[in-house]
Amino acid sequence: MDCCLTLIFLYFNFISCSHLPPLRKYYYVDTLMTWAGAQRYCREEYTDLATFESTDDVSRLPPDTKPYRWIGLSDDPKSWSSTGETSRTGYQNWAAGKPANALQTCATNQAEKTFVLIQLPKSWSAARDYCREHYTDLAKIENDEEQNEVNSAKPSNYIVWIGLYRVSWTWSDKSQSSFRFWDSAQPDMVYDKAICGAMNPSHRFHDGDCSQLLPFACHQVISKRNYFVLIEKKF
Repeated sequence: MDCCLTLIFLYFNFISCSHLPPLRKYYYVDTLMTWAGAQRYCREEYTDLATFESTDDVSRLPPDTKPYRWIGLSDDPKSWSSTGETSRTGYQNWAAGKPANALQTCATNQAEKTFVLIQLPKSWSAARDYCREHYTDLAKIENDEEQNEVNSAKPSNYIVWIGLYRVSWTWSDKSQSSFRFWDSAQPDMVYDKAICGAMNPSHRFHDGDCSQLLPFACHQVISKRNYFVLIEKKF
């Protein structure tokens, strides 16, 4: 007759095995600081400015009476990257006054051209997919020589997509969390310096001038959870 015995088989670190986000404890600091000053303080005293992975994280925040409080979100309108394999040089040859503001998310190359000119009207993401299917990728231009090489193939009045893109609003601790809890009509980025994240008493996110003096929220990564894996063995 078979009988069953449940055995404790292996002991794992919960984070490394399940890839769940770390557990964070949140702290309010009422000292008024700029966003950069708050970031330095949180990194010295805790782990970093507050990062949130979900509404569960937000729900663990205590009530707050401050109008606004810095959190770990920020946006760098000049942090453009090359699609596909990372550029070896970081070469960027922006036209004067470009990129114009923080609202842009894809780059066009106004006075130059791609290595292979495709005369099909597409969005940036559709153009990227087309290039990856039929060629290698959207054009990645890494130096003046390559820039000059591609200039001859495109009419000067053409505006074409190239392989630059920008991921907006990232977390200070480099978390890959895509969670955003923006208030209505936010972020509005009505002026260039409104590229730092804050939250209101309802814990909704707003953009703000990074030089403003505000209280802030930090997080501390606490002990990682552990778990046991149970197996059922018949004998």
